[in-house]
Amino acid sequence: MSEAEIEGALALMDTMATDSLEGPDFTDRYTEALAQIIEAKREAKPLPEAPEPAQPAAVLDLMTALRESVQKAQASRTWGCRPCAGARAAAAEEDGREEAAGPEGRGQED
Repeated sequence: MSEAEIEGALALMDTMATDSLEGPDFTDRYTEALAQIIEAKREAKPLPEAPEPAQPAAVLDLMTALRESVQKAQASRTWGCRPCAGARAAAAEEDGREEAAGPEGRGQED
């Protein structure tokens, strides 16, 4: 990388960076909650209640999601192309073996 490219990348990063994170999207709720707890303990008051999440997060079974994604990708690449299926069958015929049909081609002739 040339020195000019590095300078350009650093300049771009400087223009995109910001020093102040203010506004409703950048509220430090952890520090605010900790300050409330400290203040309550200092004044011997009951601790504030922790708010419940508005909606519980969905628990995903990552292995199932991955398996489904892989199956969809394989199906779209392997069996989705009829000309490809015909080419595979022709190649298998030349080799003297039967070609496994895809989901939509099982038991059907092209």
